Amino acid sequence: MLRVDQVQKCKQLNGQGMAIRQIVKETGIARNTVRRYLRGEAVPGVYQLKKSKPQPVTGSGIEVVSELLCDEKEAHTPRKQKLSAARIYRILRREHGFLGSESSVRKLVRGIRGDQQDPLDKSCVPLDYEPGVVAQARQSQEQRPGRMGE
Repeated sequence: MLRVDQVQKCKQLNGQGMAIRQIVKETGIARNTVRRYLRGEAVPGVYQLKKSKPQPVTGSGIEVVSELLCDEKEAHTPRKQKLSAARIYRILRREHGFLGSESSVRKLVRGIRGDQQDPLDKSCVPLDYEPGVVAQARQSQEQRPGRMGE
């Protein structure tokens, strides 16, 4: 990723009529990078995530995974007893002949569990009070050895 001043220099040199190869020689920046910034495809200082690729292998296991996770949620399974993504992957391999990777199953499970999550689970009540409404005090007496009143 280039700094803003580097991008400005590339654009300035291009505006003066300099070819991309000449800009590369002068700045030391890769040719494809210079080309990308001159076209305006990249914004300096901003990282852009690439679009996710289609996952044809995962498509065959979506129904099974969502069914397993829905059954788990309806049964109110305790957190420690829920199926892990690795366990779901082994079930898919053994019982359904799944050919995809474990990481694709992990990504799928993360997405489905995120969609199933109740938005109120992460809600909180702000503890903001007007002055003088609520007070807290600590009432205790402590004696330290070696101080006054030994």
